[in-house]
Amino acid sequence: MTSNISRMAVFTFCLLFSFTASAVETQRAVLVTGATSGIGLRTAEHLSASGFYVYAGARKQADMGRVNAMDNVEAVRLDVTSPEDIAAAVTRITKAGKGLYGVVNNVT
Repeated sequence: MTSNISRMAVFTFCLLFSFTASAVETQRAVLVTGATSGIGLRTAEHLSASGFYVYAGARKQADMGRVNAMDNVEAVRLDVTSPEDIAAAVTRITKAGKGLYGVVNNVT
């Protein structure tokens, strides 16, 4: 059940924000879930080094501080199984005004 909820939540997030980035913007923004270790962290590092602005989804405050230290990366509190975290991430990313070019859903 939780797996279906998280897939639906991220899918909804993708539908709402994947293609809202303005064509005029030079730096495209991407959300990477689970971006504090392993494949998610390497993906965030690669995308930021390639010129993308990365919203890095993290569940723990300690991880958020470490990820925020990276260039072109902004940690976002995000547990994809939490509707409250998803709503807060949507609000934060929307208010930033960059839109999203894409989403990397790195969850198990």
